[in-house]
Amino acid sequence: MSGIWVDWPNLLTQTTELHVLSLTGDGFVGNIPNTITLFKNLKYLDLSHNYFSDVIPTSIYDMGQLEHLYLNGNMLTGIIPWGVGQLRSLVTLDLSSNFMVGPLPDMRSMNQLNACSIPSDICVVNYEDVPSICSSNLPLCTAVGNNK
Repeated sequence: MSGIWVDWPNLLTQTTELHVLSLTGDGFVGNIPNTITLFKNLKYLDLSHNYFSDVIPTSIYDMGQLEHLYLNGNMLTGIIPWGVGQLRSLVTLDLSSNFMVGPLPDMRSMNQLNACSIPSDICVVNYEDVPSICSSNLPLCTAVGNNK
């Protein structure tokens, strides 16, 4: 698989007022670097349809201004970090078409959320902790900790 490796610390880091970053389908490979949070004023982050792998970096959930987050169509694994609930300004969350598993974290504080797409292997511990827009097609987690 070919792709683009990015030296994120040097990519646009001087642009502190960046509000929109869309790198959809650009062939990026590897992990989403923690340094993505250098863009503190981002409201729209679209890294969809690339080859990002491994887990979602927890630092992404420090981006309190973020309103739209698209990480769909990558090769992300692991669980959705519990910090997702800290993104209180989030209106759109798309994590679909990845390889994440496990329980969906508490998202009660995400009052602005009106579009949500979650991988099908995710389960819900308590439906009251998750906006119905995210959990309508997700099963309850079993005692084993997964929906299978």
